[in-house]
Amino acid sequence: MEELLGCWQEAQRADKAAVQLQRIREELGPECFEHITAVIREIESCSRLLRDLYDLFPIYQSRIPIIINHLNLILPSLCKTIQGMMVYIDNDAFPARTQWTLMYERLGNQGGITLSLRFVMYVELLVQLVRLLSRSLLYDPTTLERLRIRHLRLRLLQGIPAADAFQNLFTVDSDDSDSDHESVLDVPLMSGGNGL
Repeated sequence: MEELLGCWQEAQRADKAAVQLQRIREELGPECFEHITAVIREIESCSRLLRDLYDLFPIYQSRIPIIINHLNLILPSLCKTIQGMMVYIDNDAFPARTQWTLMYERLGNQGGITLSLRFVMYVELLVQLVRLLSRSLLYDPTTLERLRIRHLRLRLLQGIPAADAFQNLFTVDSDDSDSDHESVLDVPLMSGGNGL
């Protein structure tokens, strides 16, 4: 199951992005500290949760099929986001300020959602998957469904085809405008810790 290895690979990719963002934050100083720190915090949470899932797979082997479709949903979107970031922040041709500015401008408001809030969305879905896999009492199927729909719309905005398992569950009329899809992403996300 390539999704299992995908968790580990995306965790490594997230770690590399976090290291580059920390370098940029140090070079830029206090002026962008809050924005960069918010993105770093969520990227590191994504990495940690992906590793948690990977570590839980051997323990809950019989439950893996339950979360495979959700991993097929989130991993391509997360991968595309991080790869898009790395194009700018891992480019020595630009100074740190230009790297951050270009990345934040180009990726900072896809689908009406900022980059840090997009990572909050990734984290929230991963938290629910860890809870689902481990049979936690904190697992909330309503939250998972809400996040699944948001991620399907984000994938659409990123140009990623619908995941096979969800193809029939989420159809979009060709007459729908991008603003219709963006408005759903503008709904406030849950706040609070990432506690499992």
